[in-house]
Amino acid sequence: MFDLPKGIAVETEIDVSQGVIQNFEHGVITTWIGKRKTPAGHRIIRAGRTVGYLAESEKASIILGGAEAKQRLLEIEAAGMCRHEAQSYSMTGLGSVAEVIAEAFEHPVDAQGLMPKGDSVERLLSRDL
Repeated sequence: MFDLPKGIAVETEIDVSQGVIQNFEHGVITTWIGKRKTPAGHRIIRAGRTVGYLAESEKASIILGGAEAKQRLLEIEAAGMCRHEAQSYSMTGLGSVAEVIAEAFEHPVDAQGLMPKGDSVERLLSRDL
């Protein structure tokens, strides 16, 4: 699994139970297993609630998104030995993450308003064309 961009670290205790409203507006909660150097998954937070999930699958080099990732994260956490770290983002920062990993959102409507409007070709650099 990959790391997401660093935001402002959230120092309070994190509760990832279903339906819990987080104490920060926008950001990500990363799930770590033991002392691994790479995360097992991420929860995307918008307006204090979890709207997206990313998780590594049981097979190497496959990343799950949305409902499949949610189920996989619940399995990982049920096995125990997990810790959570939260990073707070601005709404623009969360939009930048959402643009790259739109598959993470369980319901596409949760990503609306985060991603910049306009033609994506306009944002490409000339060397990318």
